[in-house]
Amino acid sequence: PAYGCGMVALILCHESGHALAMRHYGIPFSGMVFIPFLGAAVAAQAPPKTAGEEVVIALAGPYVGSAAAAVVGISGHVADSQLLMALADWGFMINLFNLFPLYQLDGGRVADCLSPALPAVGLAAGIGLAASGAISNPIFYFLLLGGAFQVGSRALGWSDPAPPWKRLRGAQMYATAAAYASLVAALLAAMTLNNAKRKTPRQIQAERAGIVLDEAPTDHCYDDYFASFQGAFDDPDRS
Repeated sequence: PAYGCGMVALILCHESGHALAMRHYGIPFSGMVFIPFLGAAVAAQAPPKTAGEEVVIALAGPYVGSAAAAVVGISGHVADSQLLMALADWGFMINLFNLFPLYQLDGGRVADCLSPALPAVGLAAGIGLAASGAISNPIFYFLLLGGAFQVGSRALGWSDPAPPWKRLRGAQMYATAAAYASLVAALLAAMTLNNAKRKTPRQIQAERAGIVLDEAPTDHCYDDYFASFQGAFDDPDRS
């Protein structure tokens, strides 16, 4: 229950970032809606006036959400709490995922303002990740289908192209690209630092069972079945 409540709180922080940005620009928005298994959403009830407003609103969610995850992670390391470290890891991951350049995600909104070709590049990259097995989440497949429909609709002329106001130029474009890339780099670094002390579920189970592990999964911190102990946790008589 504590982990689930923490997940909801981090999603709330992310969506609050979008809401605060929309409020700053005077854009009316709906109440926050939580969607089971998908997350939450705050819908704008009027379009932004400029591409600059669009990218600030899009990036505000990941920036606020990432800051909240960082606070949780630092607290976890100070208190030596595996629960908080796990929550921070999830927070970093979900905000990084949201920056992927697919139309339905925050990264897709930013990419569309930087260049009309970037969502197609993001779609191709997503298909590659799914085909290679690097990402096997059904939600990601759903997002890929939606992205393919939107990219295809524009390419075939079934939907209107992006309006002229939705194009960043000059210094604003470079600043947006830098803000996007900086956040991606910061999230990757934060995940690496957080994983220095974070234990996998099977490590925690092993400790509770009194099993001493000779090596830690430092290189593959998301792989509970690291080499020396494959199957060790499947046999309760093995120590």
